Amino acid sequence: MTQQQCFQAAVGQAVQTRELNQYFGVTPPTEEQLQHEFALRTKIDCGKEARLWLQQLMEHHGFGARELAVSWKANAIYWDKKHGRPRVSTSWLEAAFVYFVAGALGLWCLSLAVAFIWAGPDHLPARMAVYALCLAYLGICWLMARFILWPRRVALRVRAVAVCPTQWRVGACADEPSHQDFIAKP
Repeated sequence: MTQQQCFQAAVGQAVQTRELNQYFGVTPPTEEQLQHEFALRTKIDCGKEARLWLQQLMEHHGFGARELAVSWKANAIYWDKKHGRPRVSTSWLEAAFVYFVAGALGLWCLSLAVAFIWAGPDHLPARMAVYALCLAYLGICWLMARFILWPRRVALRVRAVAVCPTQWRVGACADEPSHQDFIAKP
């Protein structure tokens, strides 16, 4: 038997017994390695079930690692360890507060700007203060949008997808609770 025939026989046997990784010296990554790679790639440190759920959201539903990380860090989406399922927490009060604060600050900045514009060119320091206030207003609006509204928007998209936690395993979600069970009650 030639060396090529020996190799083909060994590979054929390894393929039949599904031991290719052991034959070629490649070991599958451990769960710890998978967790570490996922945390480096997405900036989300979570357990195995949550990692599988988040990977499914990224691979099959078009979510990006950055937007899921922002929502995860804001606790808009999280893994409920007690019940072993994902949860989505969105509060309409937070969104209402953001819009109220943005509107109230916007009206205040606008009223100050109009008052100083009508005051004439003699009030240059006051006008510069109004410009600085308007820049601060834009910064506050950006912070509210980035850390409150964006995580909420992503969480609402996750809620709309309503991925059940057993979809990545064999079998459908027929025996799973409805998507309403994934929604955290405030």
